[in-house]
Amino acid sequence: MNTEKKFYDFAFVLGGLPYISYPTGGDNVVFQLCKGLKLKGYSVVLIVIKNPLFYLSVNKFDKKLTVNGLKNSMMKKILFNKVFYKVGSGIMLKRVGVDYDFSILDGVDFFFFKTPDKIKKIGIKRIIATHWSTAKFTSDYVNENHDTKGFYLAQHSEDDISFSGKFYKYAAETYNLKNLRKIVTNKGMLKRFEIDYPLLFNVGIDSIFFKKSIDDKEDTILFPLRNGEHKGAKYILEAVEELHNTLPEWKFSAFGNYDGQIPKYIDFHYRAKTSDLVTLYAKSKIFVLPSLVEGFSLVVLEAMKSGCAVVSTNCGGVDEYGIDGENILFVPIKDSKTITKAVLNLIKNEQLLNGLSKNGIITAEKYSYENMYNGFISLFKES
Repeated sequence: MNTEKKFYDFAFVLGGLPYISYPTGGDNVVFQLCKGLKLKGYSVVLIVIKNPLFYLSVNKFDKKLTVNGLKNSMMKKILFNKVFYKVGSGIMLKRVGVDYDFSILDGVDFFFFKTPDKIKKIGIKRIIATHWSTAKFTSDYVNENHDTKGFYLAQHSEDDISFSGKFYKYAAETYNLKNLRKIVTNKGMLKRFEIDYPLLFNVGIDSIFFKKSIDDKEDTILFPLRNGEHKGAKYILEAVEELHNTLPEWKFSAFGNYDGQIPKYIDFHYRAKTSDLVTLYAKSKIFVLPSLVEGFSLVVLEAMKSGCAVVSTNCGGVDEYGIDGENILFVPIKDSKTITKAVLNLIKNEQLLNGLSKNGIITAEKYSYENMYNGFISLFKES
């Protein structure tokens, strides 16, 4: 019997796998990085924590972090684990109606652990926490395995209360884990953590958005409607109500996972497939991002590449590539009236609208997956 350890160049630690539909945002970035690293000849493993919130409640920073305080979120994780974790990653390839290409994870091993001390049959050169809920687990593993380098991929301002809710204080504590070197995706986070010498790389968008024709635009305003206070659904709905009253001839489309009340005049696409998003972007003249907090905002880049003129809140991340008045219009967060004014300004000023659209296309060209792969790999060659 061969008891020799299998060693991996990179391990990404996830708090869970997508519940339904395709992975978006941070999870998609991690999966795409797995693909890119694999293509470049590196060995990659995904480690999924069973019941991550329970692990946090047992191995806590703050004595006020109790199991009772985690009950609702934890029960969802436990129920999900019972069904999903025992089946393994194969189910991901069989999901009906989902157009996410899970085959990018072929050749990437999956392991499921409750605690870091259970990781004994594999060796890891670099282990990367991908979310605040996985940082403590990752840090504990590095403490027990001194030959492993630890990292923390901080794609968002996890400690923003609108992002993490009642867990924001815990998320803030994870930023103080000194044995995990931070990897960030925007210059704002780079400056924030400059004392820790973080690593910076830029994420990218799917090549499918580089191929669609953008000649057939309609008088449509598109925006994401997503759950979570930090996604700003409240403010875009207020703005769109006023815009609908002012612009009865214009159409309004939205996509996302929002489960609140949505007016009938909004054409809402719940958990839209990638192919549907391509069509939505391609038809729309204007795209609005209402978020309070963003790490990089891939939806803005997707909209830019699709020829939309973009209005975005000053939510962080977007200013990594957005230049006000050149390829985007910035507005304050939590300000529906300013969103309305910016959209009306674009509609009245066709030259500005067309200018933002053309410059946005040029901007988005720089953010391909291939550039993301190369940028990520270069971090470890230089560090």
